[in-house]
Amino acid sequence: IKLPSPKALASLGAAAIGSVLAKPPITPAAIELFEFENTTALDSVVYNFGFQPMSWRVYLHEHGVD
Repeated sequence: IKLPSPKALASLGAAAIGSVLAKPPITPAAIELFEFENTTALDSVVYNFGFQPMSWRVYLHEHGVD
């Protein structure tokens, strides 16, 4: 179930779940990822790595696998 919640409540829940489960679905470290903008520009792969990403389906089609 996905529920919107304040960061403080989510952090508390993540800590509680982490203390009970060996592999919790959310951790306090994951909650911290929501504290800052963690997206990138649409052209960042081309700019930084020099290639245009493509979907797996297009890649397979271009290499003769349908």
